[in-house]
Amino acid sequence: CRGLLAASTTDLAALKTGRGRRIAESAPSDRFNHDYDRRVRMDIARAARQILPDGDLPPERAAWFLSALAGALVRLNTALVYEPRVEIRDRAVMLSGSTTAEPMMETAGLALEVVELKPSCGEMRLLPDRTRLGGRIFGVCRDTTALGLAEPSPTAGAQTQLMWGEPVFLLDAEEGWLHVLSADGYAAWVPEAAIQRLDEADFDARLAMPWATAREDLELAGARVLRGTRLAVASREAGRITTLTPAGEPVGLPESAVRFEYGGDQGSARAAAALDMLHVPYVFGAQSPVGLDCSGLVANVWLRHGVHLPRDAAQQALGGRLVATSWHRSAIRAGDRLYFINAAGKVFHTGIALSASHFVHSSPPGVKINSLTAGDRLYAAEWDRAFFVARRP
Repeated sequence: CRGLLAASTTDLAALKTGRGRRIAESAPSDRFNHDYDRRVRMDIARAARQILPDGDLPPERAAWFLSALAGALVRLNTALVYEPRVEIRDRAVMLSGSTTAEPMMETAGLALEVVELKPSCGEMRLLPDRTRLGGRIFGVCRDTTALGLAEPSPTAGAQTQLMWGEPVFLLDAEEGWLHVLSADGYAAWVPEAAIQRLDEADFDARLAMPWATAREDLELAGARVLRGTRLAVASREAGRITTLTPAGEPVGLPESAVRFEYGGDQGSARAAAALDMLHVPYVFGAQSPVGLDCSGLVANVWLRHGVHLPRDAAQQALGGRLVATSWHRSAIRAGDRLYFINAAGKVFHTGIALSASHFVHSSPPGVKINSLTAGDRLYAAEWDRAFFVARRP
């Protein structure tokens, strides 16, 4: 839980005037109480005053301010979409924009209040926009490659590239374009024709399959598949594997044509290793079996399986394949890494999945199990609301 801001005697009024003291890092409490909310609000206020140290914000500079705020708060280059916008009509401030993080729905409004420009109306859209997408929020790339762009325009800057067969979460739609979240976590706009829509069951089935990487360029069902393309493996026997086309048709090829990514049920083994730490005391900054924090638990478990992860939760959240989001969690399986985000755009906590609903994590006073399913006796609403993404392995 490194990076979460500790309580300070500095109040919001001091931050509004730019006189706030630097806030120290500390461990979070076990619940998102009033003290936690105050710390996050102070983080937002501090970012606002770093952009505009003194005075109030003129309405005509509101768009500039929100653009700078997004750059200051969004520390991840992947997985998080946060695009606040504002329009001034007859001196009225109308807030709009979009985000994939529910905790950040009110962030822009809070920041504008700090600089004395309270929005008159409007709110951000929470993505995915199911209405614009027609309720179909999953897909897979059906082109050999598809260039992902920053805006729904062929002249926009490149963000990433999708490969044949890559599953994507759909976020938004404009005429002829889809906003997608790729397996590497990048959000980008691609031509609608490059995406094969999938229903939820087909999407989850692909995510649950073993994956392999093409060793060489291949021709599969009339499509060119480049070496390095990741292929979902539907079955494997007698020296051959079966993969699926974007349309769901099975295609066989020699096992020698691919390299498998992971062997065995390492996910269950990682979950078991995490459970082995149950009740170990929470110690901020530590990562040993005698005491550890949230990212220390994850780092320790992965190191026991021969993988070295970065130290902090925010750094760890960048690695691995994106398999679940706040709005779609059914594909989570044992051993996946879970990450949580706050209203200041900070990934502040992590844990290890035991199932699609339960996870083990280190939070004061120690390592414990919680649930993301309302009604479960281990359910914790604060973790449910803050859940951000799951990564595998």
